[in-house]
Parts: sequence; structure tokens; C-alpha cells
Amino acid sequence: MPHPLRRAGSGWGPPLGAAALALALYAGTLGHGFAGDDLWLIEQNPFLRRVNLARFFASDYWEPKQRAGLYRPLVTTSFALDFAVAGAKPAVYHGVNVLLHAVNSGLVAVLALRIARRRRAAWLAGLLFAAHAIHVEPVANAAGGRPELLAALFGLGALWLHAGGAGGEGAHRFGRAAGAAAAFGAALLCKESAAAFAPIAFLYDLLVRLPALRAPARLRDLRGSWVLYGLVALAYLGARRLALAGDPLVPPTNPVDNPLVAFHGAWRAANAAWVALRAAGLLLLPARLSSDYSFDALPLIASPADPRLAALVAAGIGLGAGAILAARRAPRLAFGLAAALAAYLPAANLLLPIGTIFGERLLYLPSFGFCLALGIGLDRSWQRARGRWGLPGAAAVALLAALLVAGHGLRAIDRNRDWRSNAEILLHDVQVFPRSAKLQSNAGAILLEQGRPEPALAAFERAIALGVPASVYVAPFQGRVLALVALERFAEAEPLYRAVLEHAPPHPEVERALARWRANRRPAALPGPG
Repeated sequence: MPHPLRRAGSGWGPPLGAAALALALYAGTLGHGFAGDDLWLIEQNPFLRRVNLARFFASDYWEPKQRAGLYRPLVTTSFALDFAVAGAKPAVYHGVNVLLHAVNSGLVAVLALRIARRRRAAWLAGLLFAAHAIHVEPVANAAGGRPELLAALFGLGALWLHAGGAGGEGAHRFGRAAGAAAAFGAALLCKESAAAFAPIAFLYDLLVRLPALRAPARLRDLRGSWVLYGLVALAYLGARRLALAGDPLVPPTNPVDNPLVAFHGAWRAANAAWVALRAAGLLLLPARLSSDYSFDALPLIASPADPRLAALVAAGIGLGAGAILAARRAPRLAFGLAAALAAYLPAANLLLPIGTIFGERLLYLPSFGFCLALGIGLDRSWQRARGRWGLPGAAAVALLAALLVAGHGLRAIDRNRDWRSNAEILLHDVQVFPRSAKLQSNAGAILLEQGRPEPALAAFERAIALGVPASVYVAPFQGRVLALVALERFAEAEPLYRAVLEHAPPHPEVERALARWRANRRPAALPGPG
């Protein structure tokens, strides 16, 4: 049987072009420092000092700092390998992320060629994925993005093998199925949300493969693949249970990181759907990007009179009607949109609350389906425009596609600059979402490190004013005390510090400063005899 790349024309151009664009757009991140979770997961993580697979496969992802209920041993292994090469030099970690994104962009183009059978669609999907500005966080944030990049690498590889077809000799069929199952298992060991591969593969069978199958024997061939995937999922759950003995399958969620835990039933579902609608908006137009969306960056729906409920109903009706129409008239385009939804579902807070309300990194794998659907849609539009209006119509669609790729690329370059350091990303993003308690508190910490206690105090007080109690999020209350001590406003700091001690351990620096202040205080002079 001819190779699908040959059937669709010269097949290496789209993946190589997509990979080259990804490398060009993100090469500038090699000069960046560490930011966000990089500081602990890489720079200060004693586990990375040597490659110890037994430890990595038996530990929580955040150990030894804490237990977060996350099992990602292959990600920790990748960090340890990076450390073995270059210690804690950021350039190596950023370089690996850039290479992973380049390979993933090439994989998207290969998959688009296999699914759409159109070289133009493959070019568009691959270039859009390489350039999409929503990918800046997972690529430019060394530790925060590595799980997404690795999970996508193995998940897309699994889908490529799964989409290889049910035909061929028995040994070849089994080899593809076994390879896809192994890649699925590796993806799960990088991030839990890689479980989305299973519904994506099912959607591929339903919308793309089964309509083209005529021999009932081919359906029996597919069942073998699904048995292997089920066994891999059970093995992963068993390994996770052994490594995280005593931890729940779904870790407890902090209401600051994920305010949706304060909602229940239909209200949680409505708010999760609204956040998903905002995520779809970022895939369409990634104008306002942020490293944090926690409390109270995204005001939530709390009243039946909120007009956003009507918008959700309208969006749901439109999505349902569009899905039915696309499934009938353009099943391959429908698969792209359905794959995007399926990939986002594990992180959508609809089934179960996760550790965060939203993060741009969570859109990395879903953007594959989005870019695939957009590439197929633009290719179909090009064909129709050429048939109806000739070369001018085709040129207009081609110009639109070029503007989309160029616009995303320029936005990605601009956003990359914000990730140059921890200080830059926090001080930038707090301007984007000033109502984020974590961004205000973290910006205050940066300002305090820079020797600017006055603006730091203002940032901490803005975080506290958002209404997060110290029992839930003590950081801004601690920061306020530190800023007051730095300003030598000890009389104000002392009672606030006593209140903080109810929720946090003593702070040595504050203890010493307050002790010196108390020792230097002089009692008021007693009046002399009359």
C-alpha cells in the first residue's frame, strides 16, 4: 500500500517548514532565565542532581518540596538529563522546549496530511501550530511547559500510529497498535491530561476511519487496539497508585488557584463552560495573555441575571448545530474541532475540579485540533473561492492565511519578551489582570526583592483587598509585614505579624527586626517631683 505521504504529494515540505518556523520564532528564548515554577522544579530541586529513575518513578512530581498528587516521572527524568548536561543553566532547558515544539509542529503537519489528504491543509495546520501565540507559555516557561510539550509529543505520536490504518499484514497492524499504546503510556507519564488521547483516537475512528471502512474484519482489527489502550491506562493507574500511596486520585484544590471549587452543580458547570468559551476566544485571538488566571482574575457567574448565561446558551446551540453540519458535510474538519474539545475536557473542570481554573499551557494539545480544523477549513475555502472567483478569490484566501500565520508569529515574538525573567513576566502580567490576588502578591515580592518596599506594600494591600482570607492564602499578608519592616514601620508590622503567625510559621528576618525594634524602644520619661 502506498505511503500516505506519497499519496498526498511531496510530504516532507509541510512538517519541515512547520518545524523551521517554530525554531525561528522561539530561538530568542534561549537567552531567557528561569521563571515561575522553574525556580523550584529545576533550579532548587535536589532530586535533579543525578538521574535516578527508581526515585522519579516512585515520587510525586513536586517532591521533595511537597506532595501535590501529580505523577509525571518522565518529565522529571527529562529535567535530570538536562541537568546532567549543563547543570542549572536555563539555555539548555529552554532549548529542549524549543526543539520539542518544533518536533510537535512537524507532527501536526504530518497528521494533517494523513487526515486531510491535502498538502495545502497540512502546510496551513503545521504553520499555524508553530506560530500560534497561545503556545508561548508552554514553550518559553521551561518547567511549566515541559509536561505539555512531552505529553503532546507522545500523544500526537500515538495518534499518528493509530491513524496508520487497520489494514496491512497482521504483524504490521500489531506493531502499530503496540507502538501507539506505548506512546499513549509515555504521554500519561508526562501529564494526566494525556488521557484525552483515548477520546481523540475514538473520534478519529468514528469520523474519519469508519466511514472509509467497508470490510467488517477491519472493525475487529480496531478492537485489538482499544484493548491495548485500556491495558495501558490500567497499568498507569496502578503505577500512580503505588508511587503516590495514600494520595487521592484528584488532589485537593486550593480555592485561590481554582475558584471554581467554591461552586457546585450547575453553577460550577456554567462557570467552567464560560472559562472554556474564553479559552476558545484565546485560540481565535490571543491578544490579552497572562501567566495567571487565579482568584479573582476572571470574575465568575453568580447570578441568574448575568448576561453571560445567555451567551453560553447561544454558544452551545451554535456549537451543536455547527458540529452536526460539519459531521455531515466535512467530517475531517469536524474531527479537528471535536479533537480540540476532547483534549481540553480533562482540564475543563467540568468532570472534576483540577488544580487551576485555567492556564494558557492547557491549550497546547487542544490547539492541535483547532489548527487542524482551521487548516482544513482554509483549504476548502481556497478551493471554493478559486472555483467561484478564479485566481483573485484564491489569492484572497491565501492572503488571509498568510496574515493569520504572520499575526500569530509576531504576537508570539512579542509575548516571548515578557518571559525573559521571573520579574518581567510578573510585573507585566499584573497590569493585564490587576484583580489577580496571586499576581499582585507575587509582583509585591518581586518589588520587595528589588528594594522598592513602597510599591511592594501597595501591591500586597491590593491583593488583600480582593478578599482572600489569610487562612487560604497567607502570602500577601506575610508580604505586607515584610514591606512594613523594610519601611521601618514596626509599630504597624507587629500586630499584623502576630495575626500572620496563626497561619504561617515564624519568619526569622521579621523576628530579628522586631526584636531589635523592641530593644531600642525607650519607655516614656516619668514626671519629676512637683
